[in-house]
Amino acid sequence: MAATFDFRSEAGESLSDVARLDTMVTVVDAVNLLKTIRRPTFCRIAARRWRATSSKQTTAACPSIGCSTPAASTSRRPSSTRYKELYGFAEHVPESEEYGVKNFVYRAVRPFDPVKFDQFIKQSWPGVIRAKGHFWLATRPQWLGEISQAGSIVRTEALGFWRAAVPAERWPDDPLWRKDLRKQWNEIYGDRRQEIVFIGVGMDEGAIRARLDACLVPGRPTMDVAEWAKLPDPFPAWLRADQAA
Repeated sequence: MAATFDFRSEAGESLSDVARLDTMVTVVDAVNLLKTIRRPTFCRIAARRWRATSSKQTTAACPSIGCSTPAASTSRRPSSTRYKELYGFAEHVPESEEYGVKNFVYRAVRPFDPVKFDQFIKQSWPGVIRAKGHFWLATRPQWLGEISQAGSIVRTEALGFWRAAVPAERWPDDPLWRKDLRKQWNEIYGDRRQEIVFIGVGMDEGAIRARLDACLVPGRPTMDVAEWAKLPDPFPAWLRADQAA
């Protein structure tokens, strides 16, 4: 629906000429939100039926919406009050301050042991509401993996190959692109790296970092591909588009 306001017909007519899209509203179930979070992509306000929820459930649900969609606003107030807030008649308190939302980025250059990282994924992450980023496995040095978590749902998939696994002559010639690549480059691992963002309330950052550090392959910094290939790998096979067809 939102996209129709940007569409213009062959006659040069657009819905935006006669109407203005002010707000996208997403209604969520506050009772079950934390069990199966779904990301409200376009919403600016998430309206809920609060009477069926306990005070504890309501408090927990608010930051979840703010974390899943940073542009979203939540309200339990009467609509007239919310209107004043949206249009500057009252101070708006950011969700990060109101609900204690925090975030951090986990970074490392060594690869993950597939079994250990799989175990980490299957364990609970107390306080984490949203997580997303890139990773690489010791058994798949060419593949760039993506991890995405929202609530109880965690997904991993392949996004393609790391640039280090692609011949340099096939890299883009754009100087800005190459400059950015140099910033991410490691003499041993190339652009391969772990980079995962965690967002949540009451997270134990130190504990999460320690658990992920424990997933990294041990030993001296090197591309020991032959030895890594012997490691068990419980992740499903990742195939190129031409192989999957």
